[in-house]
Amino acid sequence: MIVAIVDDLIFRSKLSATAKAKHASVQFLSGSVEQNLEKIKLLQPSKIILDLNAMKLEPLKLTQKIKSSSDTLAIPTIAFLSHIQADLYAAAKAAGCDIIMPRSEFVKELENLL
Repeated sequence: MIVAIVDDLIFRSKLSATAKAKHASVQFLSGSVEQNLEKIKLLQPSKIILDLNAMKLEPLKLTQKIKSSSDTLAIPTIAFLSHIQADLYAAAKAAGCDIIMPRSEFVKELENLL
């Protein structure tokens, strides 16, 4: 089980299709930070995928909460963003994201990441 915090419908569709082809399941979360954190604690996914540009889902705040909870600390987080967002990259690193990559690289590596 993989949890994804992604609000782009086209990208959600691509993630779903790739996961299905890899016989993996993806649970998309779109609640508040606290709701998403509780769901993640309950689901205990093998990894969490975060779209750092999904600002209304507050991915940086969620990452900080994930990495500060003993229940979720060990779950790997994979984040992606536009390649020109150096400040957002630095903020994601500071928040505790395990892997951060440009969206184009993430798309190329998606099959291997799932």
